[in-house]
Amino acid sequence: MNDRLEHKVLENADAIITTVGDRYHKILNSKISNPNKIHKIYNGYDKLNYDKIKETKPNKFNIVFTGVLSKNHNYEIFHEILKILSPIKQNLNMVFTLAGRIDDNITKLYSNEIELINKGYVDHDDAISIIKSSHLLINFNYKKTEKTDMISGKLIEYLASGTPIINFSNSANESQEVLKLSPKSFNANTNSIKLVVDFIKSEYKDWTEGNYKKQSLKNIDLLSRESLTKKLLKIIKGIK
Repeated sequence: MNDRLEHKVLENADAIITTVGDRYHKILNSKISNPNKIHKIYNGYDKLNYDKIKETKPNKFNIVFTGVLSKNHNYEIFHEILKILSPIKQNLNMVFTLAGRIDDNITKLYSNEIELINKGYVDHDDAISIIKSSHLLINFNYKKTEKTDMISGKLIEYLASGTPIINFSNSANESQEVLKLSPKSFNANTNSIKLVVDFIKSEYKDWTEGNYKKQSLKNIDLLSRESLTKKLLKIIKGIK
């Protein structure tokens, strides 16, 4: 019944808008007769509001995560990385700042390895301010989401900050396409531990030597809500 209803809705739609690309589109393609009516529009960021929020960097190398972090996310990899880096034991001037709904057990796990600040739930403007305070941004994809590879609006807001991003995911081709806008950003999985450790060491070294530079991203404005709304309007006008 559900499959028949889904097929009917999709088949009768004038246009189908998704926030993900290739993988999910392949799933949809198998369910409809006209795949040309499937369109991708990412969750964008509010550029006008984003640009109004002041950027203030702390006097510590600030690794930041905002959002929801539970045992359903790929959090274990970063713990292994922290154990190797050992910021507390090595007396590194480094802090991990979290904001959002964070599992208490994960917080305790991370706090054994690195100085940790848990802001808890904050409003959206405060979350943007925390993102802008970062020297490195961390994102954790949900486990077992390889089929759809969802792109969150948060990842776009991360990009807009100009800070390097490490996105922990077992498989995330779509995320990788988006992260190409940021030369220093990349996806990481269980096979990337040495890569991530070396990258964080390098970024930290540059920061301690006064050589940390915010990235200037080309075409980031294309992911603003204004630009994406224009794209949506074009699709709507093209419906016959």
